[in-house]
Amino acid sequence: MGAARVTVAVLAAALVAFCAWSMSQYVQGRDPLAFATGSVADSVKSAPDSAGSADSGSSSAKASGKDAAKAKAIDGDSVTKALASLRLGKDDLGVTKDVTVAVTKDGVWVEHASSATGKALVTDTARRALALAKWVARQGASAKATWIEEDSSGVVRMCVAIDSKAAAGVGRRDVATILGAASGYAIEKGTYAQLGQPSFSAEKGKAATLPGGGTVSAGSKAASSAQAAASAGTGVGGSAAGASADSGSGSGSGSGAASGKKGASGEKGASGEKGSATSSASGGQGSADANAGKITVSVSVNGSSHRVGLSQGATAYDALLATGASVSSGAYPGGGTWVTAINGLGEDASHGWTYKVNGSMPNVMSDRYTVHDGDSVVWSYVAVGQ
Repeated sequence: MGAARVTVAVLAAALVAFCAWSMSQYVQGRDPLAFATGSVADSVKSAPDSAGSADSGSSSAKASGKDAAKAKAIDGDSVTKALASLRLGKDDLGVTKDVTVAVTKDGVWVEHASSATGKALVTDTARRALALAKWVARQGASAKATWIEEDSSGVVRMCVAIDSKAAAGVGRRDVATILGAASGYAIEKGTYAQLGQPSFSAEKGKAATLPGGGTVSAGSKAASSAQAAASAGTGVGGSAAGASADSGSGSGSGSGAASGKKGASGEKGASGEKGSATSSASGGQGSADANAGKITVSVSVNGSSHRVGLSQGATAYDALLATGASVSSGAYPGGGTWVTAINGLGEDASHGWTYKVNGSMPNVMSDRYTVHDGDSVVWSYVAVGQ
């Protein structure tokens, strides 16, 4: 009996000591049972990430805070800074002027104006879009990067949208590979015609969208992405959205909308082409300005109906792209753009795509037919000869 009492006393003392030690571990934010649950390595790895923190918490709380910090690093100012030293491999693609940036929780938009044309424009735009998406991926964020290349008058010559996850896996820097990884892109018909016979089509995937939800059409003027960001809210991870390089000044509450004059461009792309442009972008405008010059068109694609908003002067082809349909096309020998496939349904020896506007079939390619407010455009996959 004496031995049993001694044993019980020893065990009781050990239990009290363990409880006291466990309490001290909890107070320091550690797991006293880590040795039993196999989480020792995880606890050690997470400890350096929380060094210097005023409030110690669990490992999961520390990791969450680290992720949030990475996301918050992506805002208009950080993107503008990254653009100045943008690189893809050995190619210096940095831009410091004629650029407007917008950031929302859904992605990053860059509008850039230059005088580049043809192959130089397409090459630099594709590579800059990929470099931007890779930069977003390196920040630990999953978001879409959209690059909109414009001329001095604000007309979109090319736009490319690439998801940061897809960009991380792209190793080659040729245009065809980059565009193949894009979720969507479009090249203005005149620019595409200057490429000769490239291995890629003029468009692919969904039409690029602006932060506010509007679509971007190559060959048409795009509303400033910074202006659109004003109505879209905050940036990736809750950061402010919108910045304009070269004498821009932020305005707006919580939206980070930017306004500023775009100055002359002096940046040099991988192609060696220098661009110059003078145009302006301003944010924080009212809905009346945003809707000025807009039209609404009904579009039916093989029975699927849509209503899309377009700028005045838009074409039947622009209306098709605005539906978000996946469109493949090529240059038509007689002039214009020939639609070869919609949503994966392509032409063959006995079938093809036709379009009608208000019940009549125009005698020109869809990109040369201007639509008007209230028009109805119907795209049909029909047997040849119908």
